[in-house]
Amino acid sequence: MTETTVLQQQLEKAYALAYKAQKLVAVDRAAQRIKRELEELISSLEEFQLYGLDYDEAEVGTKLKYYEKQLALIEEKKDSLLLRSFRQISRKSDDEEEEE
Repeated sequence: MTETTVLQQQLEKAYALAYKAQKLVAVDRAAQRIKRELEELISSLEEFQLYGLDYDEAEVGTKLKYYEKQLALIEEKKDSLLLRSFRQISRKSDDEEEEE
């Protein structure tokens, strides 16, 4: 793969992760930090792409994998919170039905 192709793929992945982080901000404040860091990375990658500068593909790839894992953990936390909320709502409605 050419360096331009790899850069484009990494830039697209960074955009996707930043979008995912934005959606998870309400669940965990760490998502806000990750989103901010991804925006900085995106800005740098766009400059590399625009000016044809060299960059460390491996380092960018490692950062993207790290952010992806962190966001997956936050997403699991969100799913867990949703499940817990659903259980609480179910218990409340069950308790209300028993009282009637």
